[in-house]
Amino acid sequence: MKIWQLKPADERQIQSVAEGCGISREFARMLVVRGVTTRDDVRIWLNPRLSDLHPSELLPDFDAAVHRIQQAIAHRERILVWGHDDLDGITAVLVMVKVLSSLQANVDYHIPVKGRDKHGLDARLVAGLPAERKPGLIITVDCGISNHSDIAELRQQGVEVIVTDHHEVVMPLPPALAVVDPKRSDSEYPYGQLTGAGVALKLMMGLVAHRLGLSVTQFVSAQPELLELVTLGTVADRAPLTGENRILVKLGFDRLMKTRLPALRAVLDNLREGNEPLTVSTFLTELLPLFAAANGSEGVRKFLSRDLAEVQAWVKELTVRSQEWRQEAERTFQLAQAHVRLGDGILFVQHPELSLRALGFSAARLKDRYQVPAIVIGRRDDVWVGECRGIEGVDLMELLRAHRNFFIDFGGHKKAAGFTISPDRVDEFIVSAERFAHENFAGRIMPENQLTADAELPLSRFNTEICRLAPFGEGNPEPVLISEPVRLIPQEKGFVPETRPDLILCCRRGGMEIQPEISYSVLYSVDDLCRLWLVDLQPV
Repeated sequence: MKIWQLKPADERQIQSVAEGCGISREFARMLVVRGVTTRDDVRIWLNPRLSDLHPSELLPDFDAAVHRIQQAIAHRERILVWGHDDLDGITAVLVMVKVLSSLQANVDYHIPVKGRDKHGLDARLVAGLPAERKPGLIITVDCGISNHSDIAELRQQGVEVIVTDHHEVVMPLPPALAVVDPKRSDSEYPYGQLTGAGVALKLMMGLVAHRLGLSVTQFVSAQPELLELVTLGTVADRAPLTGENRILVKLGFDRLMKTRLPALRAVLDNLREGNEPLTVSTFLTELLPLFAAANGSEGVRKFLSRDLAEVQAWVKELTVRSQEWRQEAERTFQLAQAHVRLGDGILFVQHPELSLRALGFSAARLKDRYQVPAIVIGRRDDVWVGECRGIEGVDLMELLRAHRNFFIDFGGHKKAAGFTISPDRVDEFIVSAERFAHENFAGRIMPENQLTADAELPLSRFNTEICRLAPFGEGNPEPVLISEPVRLIPQEKGFVPETRPDLILCCRRGGMEIQPEISYSVLYSVDDLCRLWLVDLQPV
């Protein structure tokens, strides 16, 4: 017989939060297991304000970055915003381009094409630009922290670089004029989990405050679409919905639903079925495949467009491309699955016919299936490109840093990273990485497919208070709850608890044969819309 497991929590903290905030112990427990343990934490979590954001001035190298950008604006220098070809990178470029344009800067943008171009900065590409298009200043967004050699080469060309990034820092710091990354070891910024779009927004907020004296509230009021774009990028990047990310997404999500930005309006209208509200989960399942088929620079151009008919046609085209991408991704996954090399605590796939656009997709699927970190490697011209997806208990960047001498370049996060490697080093790297996994983390991997409950909450006492925890996503998953023994009555759309005929439990997991005459202990979850999902059950 199954025994439901509860997430550990300090009972004294639960009691303190419940009494101090006037909420139920069950609700207090759900907050505590999310690290929300003080009255101020609870207020910010449930009712965040823009004024709760940390001062931009705390970002590392903030003063140097703002001074140089102001100088470029004053002298009409050409500024090139250099981004990354995913939705976080696209929205980060948009935030920076929109703000700099509003300040009358001479600004342009470039995003490398995934699977074709080099990731991050490419000094050779800049060197080949005609004189009239060559920038005096490059600002990276969502990339740049690992582009040491390209930044050094750009300095020799007379091009200064400001790096804004949110990926793990590979020491030493790149030789840029400023490195604005809250993950720096010397950073005094209180929150290190901002996305590329979040870092871009905070830097631009600080720039506008210094240049025009606008407060954060005035800044967002003047350009509300910036918060919408950052919400989009933060959700798409699967960033933890905690701290500042939660503030931005919680405040931005409602604005997003009412957006007047033509491209966003077209995307949302394309996703919505009838008038059902969208959730973070819907965004991840529907939005990401749509934009996986988009070209980054094209995406920026369309989001800057005010022509509704143009962007509606683009979204329809993306829908077709998305179906083609899904098929390409599934073919790549099947090919990868057939060539898995499973070691102790890690798996590898290497094959020249894997689609580079779907390496990350395949690595994520294989990680979920085998519950170990997955590294999938495909060929691009005369180099191999690897995408890594990790699991709880493993720091992928630790593995990559230990093998930095194998790579042309590398970078990323603890659970999602990538690298480029020459063909003659691949086999040696795989053997060495397998040995590293065996010796360093194979024994401490924490499976991600084991469910633990946030609290015991009888269905008879369920109320919508729980949905104040939303939006749910990475770092703030949908609460999983344990019911009291209850009989479930089958209905057309799900199952109704006999104690609460007003509640319907939709069946999330199939194969459940429920007998109305038997009492069950129900494991159920709650989504952003306060729908209840039957996750698992056991007879009582």
